[in-house]
Amino acid sequence: MSTIQLRQTCDARSIQRVAMVDDVFDTPAPELLNREAFTAFRTEYNGSAQLRQAVKRVAGRGPNELGRFEDVEDGDIGPLWTALYRTRMNGRRLNAAHAATVRALFEGHGHDLLAMLDLVVELLSLFKVDLKRLVTVHGSDYDPTEVAKSDIVLIDFFLGQNITRERALELSSKAVTDVADAARVAGRAPPSFLLVSSRPEEIEIDKFRLRSDLMKSRFRFFPKAALTAESIDELVSLHDLVDAANRASVVESLLDDWRVGARKAVDVVYNRMLELDVSDLVYLDCFRLTHEGVTVANYLRWFLTASLHARVTGELDKSVWRRAEKLRLFEVLGETGQLDPSTLVKTFDGPSDAIAHAYGDILFDTSRAAGDEAFPSPIDSADLVEGDLFVKPKGRDRRGYDGAEVRLVMTPSCDLLPRGAGLPPAAGTVLLVPGTMRLMDDHDMDADVTKSEIDFVRVRERGVWRTFHLAWTYKNPAAIDWQTMSTVGVGRGFKRLGRLRELYFHKVRDLFANQFTRIGTEVPPLFPRARAGRVLISVSNGGRTTFEPVLEFTASEGLVWEMGPIELRKADGRPDRAHLYQGSRKLAKRMTAALDAVPGDQQALRTAAQRCRSLLNDMDLYMDLMRPMKYGPRGEGGCLDFKKALLRVNEKPTKSDAKIVVVTYQDPKELAP
Repeated sequence: MSTIQLRQTCDARSIQRVAMVDDVFDTPAPELLNREAFTAFRTEYNGSAQLRQAVKRVAGRGPNELGRFEDVEDGDIGPLWTALYRTRMNGRRLNAAHAATVRALFEGHGHDLLAMLDLVVELLSLFKVDLKRLVTVHGSDYDPTEVAKSDIVLIDFFLGQNITRERALELSSKAVTDVADAARVAGRAPPSFLLVSSRPEEIEIDKFRLRSDLMKSRFRFFPKAALTAESIDELVSLHDLVDAANRASVVESLLDDWRVGARKAVDVVYNRMLELDVSDLVYLDCFRLTHEGVTVANYLRWFLTASLHARVTGELDKSVWRRAEKLRLFEVLGETGQLDPSTLVKTFDGPSDAIAHAYGDILFDTSRAAGDEAFPSPIDSADLVEGDLFVKPKGRDRRGYDGAEVRLVMTPSCDLLPRGAGLPPAAGTVLLVPGTMRLMDDHDMDADVTKSEIDFVRVRERGVWRTFHLAWTYKNPAAIDWQTMSTVGVGRGFKRLGRLRELYFHKVRDLFANQFTRIGTEVPPLFPRARAGRVLISVSNGGRTTFEPVLEFTASEGLVWEMGPIELRKADGRPDRAHLYQGSRKLAKRMTAALDAVPGDQQALRTAAQRCRSLLNDMDLYMDLMRPMKYGPRGEGGCLDFKKALLRVNEKPTKSDAKIVVVTYQDPKELAP
């Protein structure tokens, strides 16, 4: 990626203004100046009217005369430092001789201010010169209202000299919240933030984000020295932030609106419950609980959560809804209106499992989890409902779920209610659908996800929350008579794991009934998995072209992510099945290092590596999410192509000299010798 392409993205996303908050713009401590250097500068300054006038012109102010070293004050030094850094920022500037004179004053300063200033100037040059944005600078006495007018804010982690890491965390995270709050007060979306530091290893990123209380898509973290026009992988990460900046604001607006609405809704529902009078309790007990045979725990769980859901929805700001409905977060359709696989995902950090966690909370109810009352111990007849999920744990401790058998109750809850005291329910038998649990990381995603035959739950396994796929075997349902169910249970070793929520259960039930759609039921998304793989490059030698490996990586390194199968459309409208992959920024770094490390004594391989290295530098988006191509030429157009192993790497060459292939596989034992 080049700075020209990043500048075009800034224009497209209306990112015009950048602010930098850094204590390097504060007045240096006078007592840390070198006495000899100050004495020499004082003589030059007091004796040169031109130098004094130049400082005042650039800094806006300046001392008429400098006193002795013992008497120097912040007000004397501040204009000199301001004139120096403004000269470096392409604004009003000192001439070369005056700049050298002022710079000599700060040589040997206790905090190496000049080196820190040089790093900051490189940063500002990227935004001001290369990206042509308006840049404002602010010291540690920043005005949040003024900074909040920017679209991107760079904040130095250490906003002060001689401070501890904990104090630095406090100051920098407060700067973020102050600026974000100021933006909200002014009726604008909060800006996005770059946290930079010359000591990045001392930043506790998770703590910073937690204190800052903003979405992860609002932050990127960089060493000061790394973010330059030549740092391609850092520019790619910056592109992610810019591309999502003003789109994330809609999600944030909904979250803020939801948080306020939820607080109001809790109070409303609570107050309404306090209004229940004797006659209301009679109705509740005699009709809802006794006549319909519903347990108090089940009914109140539904009643309170349903009431809360309705109130939260009612409290949401409709204007925010309308704004969100009109916005497409990322353009993923081509000119023909069909899904374009090259633009599906424009982020190059490995995707997280955050969306799986969120969906897991929606689709699975752990409040009905296993305990003393779980099967196979006898249960009350009114305590079995549709969607109850039972599992037979594995392992010596009988607490493992990977590969475990599951059973899902399909009989409607109304048929499971008792007909009266001591009487069995209307359903003489309970229908259960069998299935299997697999850890998401180990599951074979080649299955037909488009038909929703595979779904997932999040449960605690041996004290740790994990995500498991559920694969159902619809053709082999089991029917257990009520007497057996209420005494023995689903089977030996089974226990209740929880309950599938209505959203998911209705879909599973419809699939069981050979229906593939249901109004109001959402289809869960595809979830990414890390893959192992091998990087190969084309090598021409003696008129013959082969693909030679230059890098191998494991799934745990998080370099390539498999997104799963989708169905695209060709130009003529015919369907085209595809399998999507994503390469992370870390892969870019590893590939670059691997190509640079090819030994010079292997001339053909070294030449090919240099060509491929150039190919990486020239990519428009560095790496796009790509489909697995048909067997044939790979690596055209400056893109990384991912193909599923079988490792048929020695393929027919194309006209392009530089080609890169990344082959992914599920397990090292699949790697061809």
